[in-house]
Amino acid sequence: DQNTQHTYTKAGSYIGKLTAISNAGCRSTQGFTVNARIVPEAGFIPEPDIVTISAPSIKFKNVTKYETPGIKYRWSFNDPNAAGGGKSYSRDTTYKYVDTGTYNVVLFALNEYGCTDTFNRDIIVMPDVIAFIPNAFSPDGIGEAANDTFKVYADGFTEFNLQIFSRWGELLYESSDYAHHGWDGSYLNSTKKVPLGVYVYILKIGRAHV
Repeated sequence: DQNTQHTYTKAGSYIGKLTAISNAGCRSTQGFTVNARIVPEAGFIPEPDIVTISAPSIKFKNVTKYETPGIKYRWSFNDPNAAGGGKSYSRDTTYKYVDTGTYNVVLFALNEYGCTDTFNRDIIVMPDVIAFIPNAFSPDGIGEAANDTFKVYADGFTEFNLQIFSRWGELLYESSDYAHHGWDGSYLNSTKKVPLGVYVYILKIGRAHV
Protein backbone atom coordinates (compact mmCIF):
# COMPACT_ATOMS: atom_id res chain seq x y z
CA ASP A 1 0.00 0.00 0.00
CA GLN A 2 1.06 3.56 -0.51
CA ASN A 3 0.22 4.30 3.13
CA THR A 4 0.19 1.72 5.90
CA GLN A 5 0.44 1.16 9.63
CA HIS A 6 1.96 -1.44 11.94
CA THR A 7 1.72 -2.14 15.68
CA TYR A 8 4.79 -3.32 17.56
CA THR A 9 4.00 -5.60 20.50
CA LYS A 10 7.42 -5.39 22.21
CA ALA A 11 9.58 -2.42 23.13
CA GLY A 12 12.78 -1.88 21.16
CA SER A 13 14.35 -0.25 18.11
CA TYR A 14 13.25 -1.58 14.73
CA ILE A 15 14.84 -0.90 11.34
CA GLY A 16 12.48 -0.86 8.39
CA LYS A 17 12.61 0.19 4.79
CA LEU A 18 10.31 1.54 2.13
CA THR A 19 10.84 0.55 -1.50
CA ALA A 20 9.10 2.35 -4.35
CA ILE A 21 8.91 0.74 -7.82
CA SER A 22 7.89 2.74 -10.87
CA ASN A 23 5.93 1.44 -13.83
CA ALA A 24 9.24 1.23 -15.67
CA GLY A 25 10.67 -1.03 -13.00
CA CYS A 26 12.92 1.58 -11.42
CA ARG A 27 13.46 1.10 -7.68
CA SER A 28 14.25 3.46 -4.84
CA THR A 29 14.66 2.34 -1.22
CA GLN A 30 14.85 4.37 1.96
CA GLY A 31 15.52 2.97 5.42
CA PHE A 32 14.05 4.21 8.68
CA THR A 33 14.20 3.43 12.41
CA VAL A 34 11.21 3.05 14.71
CA ASN A 35 11.69 3.25 18.49
CA ALA A 36 8.82 1.41 20.20
CA ARG A 37 8.39 2.33 23.86
CA ILE A 38 6.50 0.65 26.67
CA VAL A 39 3.38 2.48 27.80
CA PRO A 40 2.45 1.84 31.48
CA GLU A 41 -1.05 0.69 32.37
CA ALA A 42 -1.71 2.28 35.75
CA GLY A 43 -3.79 0.50 38.36
CA PHE A 44 -4.19 0.06 42.11
CA ILE A 45 -6.25 -1.82 44.68
CA PRO A 46 -7.37 -0.07 47.91
CA GLU A 47 -7.33 -2.32 50.95
CA PRO A 48 -10.06 -1.83 52.00
CA ASP A 49 -12.07 0.49 49.75
CA ILE A 50 -14.65 1.27 52.48
CA VAL A 51 -13.56 2.26 56.01
CA THR A 52 -15.07 3.99 59.04
CA ILE A 53 -13.82 7.25 60.50
CA SER A 54 -12.50 5.46 63.62
CA ALA A 55 -10.07 3.45 61.43
CA PRO A 56 -9.65 5.56 58.29
CA SER A 57 -6.25 4.28 57.06
CA ILE A 58 -6.24 2.67 53.62
CA LYS A 59 -3.37 0.76 52.01
CA PHE A 60 -3.05 1.29 48.27
CA LYS A 61 -1.50 -1.64 46.40
CA ASN A 62 0.03 -0.57 43.09
CA VAL A 63 -0.78 -3.10 40.32
CA THR A 64 0.50 -1.06 37.36
CA LYS A 65 1.43 -3.17 34.32
CA TYR A 66 4.39 -2.71 31.96
CA GLU A 67 6.68 -1.11 34.53
CA THR A 68 10.14 0.06 33.47
CA PRO A 69 13.21 0.80 35.63
CA GLY A 70 12.71 4.56 35.43
CA ILE A 71 8.97 4.71 36.06
CA LYS A 72 7.69 7.31 38.53
CA TYR A 73 4.36 7.59 40.35
CA ARG A 74 2.21 10.33 41.81
CA TRP A 75 -0.86 9.72 43.96
CA SER A 76 -3.61 12.29 44.44
CA PHE A 77 -6.06 11.60 47.27
CA ASN A 78 -8.36 14.58 46.65
CA ASP A 79 -8.58 15.30 50.37
CA PRO A 80 -9.78 18.88 51.03
CA ASN A 81 -8.45 18.63 54.58
CA ALA A 82 -4.84 18.05 53.47
CA ALA A 83 -2.32 20.45 51.95
CA GLY A 84 -2.46 20.17 48.18
CA GLY A 85 -5.26 17.64 48.45
CA GLY A 86 -2.92 14.96 49.81
CA LYS A 87 -0.18 13.42 47.65
CA SER A 88 2.39 10.63 47.63
CA TYR A 89 5.21 9.67 45.27
CA SER A 90 5.80 6.12 46.53
CA ARG A 91 5.02 3.03 44.48
CA ASP A 92 2.74 1.67 47.20
CA THR A 93 1.37 3.92 49.88
CA THR A 94 -0.99 4.30 52.83
CA TYR A 95 -3.29 7.25 53.43
CA LYS A 96 -5.40 8.29 56.41
CA TYR A 97 -8.46 10.50 56.00
CA VAL A 98 -9.75 12.70 58.82
CA ASP A 99 -13.36 13.15 57.69
CA THR A 100 -16.15 11.07 56.22
CA GLY A 101 -16.99 11.23 52.54
CA THR A 102 -16.36 9.75 49.11
CA TYR A 103 -12.91 10.48 47.69
CA ASN A 104 -11.66 9.93 44.15
CA VAL A 105 -8.07 8.65 44.33
CA VAL A 106 -5.93 9.08 41.22
CA LEU A 107 -2.66 7.29 40.35
CA PHE A 108 -0.48 8.90 37.68
CA ALA A 109 2.35 6.83 36.11
CA LEU A 110 5.18 8.31 34.00
CA ASN A 111 8.08 6.28 32.59
CA GLU A 112 11.49 7.40 31.33
CA TYR A 113 10.24 7.48 27.74
CA GLY A 114 7.61 10.11 28.52
CA CYS A 115 4.76 7.60 28.27
CA THR A 116 1.97 8.17 30.81
CA ASP A 117 -1.23 6.64 32.09
CA THR A 118 -3.69 7.37 34.90
CA PHE A 119 -6.13 5.31 36.93
CA ASN A 120 -8.77 6.51 39.40
CA ARG A 121 -11.18 4.89 41.81
CA ASP A 122 -13.54 6.06 44.56
CA ILE A 123 -13.05 5.09 48.19
CA ILE A 124 -15.55 5.72 50.99
CA VAL A 125 -14.97 6.84 54.58
CA MET A 126 -18.15 6.18 56.55
CA PRO A 127 -19.27 7.36 59.99
CA ASP A 128 -19.04 4.92 62.87
CA VAL A 129 -22.05 2.94 64.00
CA ILE A 130 -22.64 3.87 67.66
CA ALA A 131 -24.98 1.93 69.92
CA PHE A 132 -25.93 2.16 73.60
CA ILE A 133 -27.36 -1.04 75.08
CA PRO A 134 -28.76 -1.04 78.63
CA ASN A 135 -27.81 -3.94 80.92
CA ALA A 136 -31.00 -3.90 83.00
CA PHE A 137 -34.61 -2.64 82.95
CA SER A 138 -37.70 -2.95 85.17
CA PRO A 139 -40.98 -3.48 83.25
CA ASP A 140 -43.17 -2.93 86.32
CA GLY A 141 -44.78 0.43 85.53
CA ILE A 142 -43.00 2.05 88.47
CA GLY A 143 -40.61 4.95 88.05
CA GLU A 144 -39.58 6.45 84.74
CA ALA A 145 -41.36 5.13 81.66
CA ALA A 146 -38.03 4.65 79.90
CA ASN A 147 -37.22 1.86 82.37
CA ASP A 148 -40.29 -0.16 81.36
CA THR A 149 -38.81 -1.36 78.05
CA PHE A 150 -35.49 -2.76 76.92
CA LYS A 151 -34.47 -0.50 74.03
CA VAL A 152 -31.30 0.10 72.03
CA TYR A 153 -30.17 3.64 71.22
CA ALA A 154 -28.01 3.88 68.10
CA ASP A 155 -26.78 6.18 65.36
CA GLY A 156 -25.03 5.91 61.98
CA PHE A 157 -26.70 2.71 60.76
CA THR A 158 -29.17 1.53 58.11
CA GLU A 159 -29.77 -2.10 59.16
CA PHE A 160 -31.13 -3.20 62.53
CA ASN A 161 -32.29 -6.45 64.10
CA LEU A 162 -32.76 -7.29 67.79
CA GLN A 163 -33.54 -10.72 69.21
CA ILE A 164 -33.99 -11.62 72.89
CA PHE A 165 -33.81 -15.19 74.21
CA SER A 166 -34.21 -17.02 77.47
CA ARG A 167 -31.19 -18.82 78.89
CA TRP A 168 -32.54 -21.99 77.27
CA GLY A 169 -32.60 -20.46 73.78
CA GLU A 170 -36.34 -19.67 73.58
CA LEU A 171 -37.00 -16.64 71.38
CA LEU A 172 -38.94 -14.10 73.42
CA TYR A 173 -38.77 -10.97 71.26
CA GLU A 174 -37.60 -9.87 67.82
CA SER A 175 -37.74 -6.58 65.91
CA SER A 176 -36.16 -5.07 62.78
CA ASP A 177 -37.99 -1.77 63.24
CA TYR A 178 -35.64 0.52 65.13
CA ALA A 179 -38.11 3.41 65.34
CA HIS A 180 -40.74 1.32 67.16
CA HIS A 181 -38.76 -1.45 68.85
CA GLY A 182 -38.64 -2.10 72.61
CA TRP A 183 -39.15 -5.23 74.71
CA ASP A 184 -41.63 -4.88 77.55
CA GLY A 185 -40.61 -8.13 79.25
CA SER A 186 -43.39 -10.28 77.82
CA TYR A 187 -43.31 -13.64 76.06
CA LEU A 188 -43.31 -13.61 72.26
CA ASN A 189 -46.76 -12.66 70.89
CA SER A 190 -48.37 -12.54 74.32
CA THR A 191 -48.97 -10.18 77.23
CA LYS A 192 -47.63 -12.59 79.86
CA LYS A 193 -44.51 -11.28 81.56
CA VAL A 194 -41.37 -13.35 81.90
CA PRO A 195 -39.96 -13.86 85.41
CA LEU A 196 -37.18 -11.73 86.87
CA GLY A 197 -33.86 -13.04 85.60
CA VAL A 198 -31.05 -12.86 83.09
CA TYR A 199 -31.79 -12.93 79.35
CA VAL A 200 -29.63 -13.04 76.24
CA TYR A 201 -29.86 -10.64 73.29
CA ILE A 202 -28.39 -10.69 69.79
CA LEU A 203 -28.11 -7.28 68.14
CA LYS A 204 -27.23 -6.95 64.47
CA ILE A 205 -26.65 -3.37 63.48
CA GLY A 206 -24.70 -1.86 60.63
CA ARG A 207 -24.70 0.13 57.43
CA ALA A 208 -25.60 -1.36 54.08
CA HIS A 209 -23.18 -0.79 51.19
CA VAL A 210 -24.22 -0.49 47.56
